[in-house]
Amino acid sequence: MPKNMLQKLKNIPFACSVCFSVVKDDPMNVALRASVLCLLAILLVTLGCFVKFFLGVRKRAKVTT
Repeated sequence: MPKNMLQKLKNIPFACSVCFSVVKDDPMNVALRASVLCLLAILLVTLGCFVKFFLGVRKRAKVTT
């Protein structure tokens, strides 16, 4: 890669300013962490439901054949 391209890549921010905050007990950071955990929990429940559905479909397919 050319040198100037590497310098351009170095200046790109990879995360928001909230993630680099030094104050860990700031209410905004606490709420941000809680919301991320909530979204991860919703995602895991949704993916678990998909897995359960497809395992049920596979089980029914084995019974009918």
